[in-house]
Amino acid sequence: KGGFFVLTTLNRTVASYLFCIEVAEKVLKIVPQGLHDWNKFMTPDELTALSKNAKLNPVHLHGMCYNFITNDWNWTTNFDMNYCFVCQKE
Repeated sequence: KGGFFVLTTLNRTVASYLFCIEVAEKVLKIVPQGLHDWNKFMTPDELTALSKNAKLNPVHLHGMCYNFITNDWNWTTNFDMNYCFVCQKE
């Protein structure tokens, strides 16, 4: 009781399809082609509903941005592509 669940994932948006699949996989080839399945990406609303059904209370949602030039991740207020989702057990 009271433990935390932390998940980083990809949002299912047009931006995530274009940048995480078309650009990252096919143009820049920084991840293997076919690694991502856009239909399996989850929106924050979908993840919130699933977590509540599992008796997990969402406590934090924050966007993440990958800089392929510096090979570095940064926090952002935009979660159109990557985001971090934190829940706490009831």
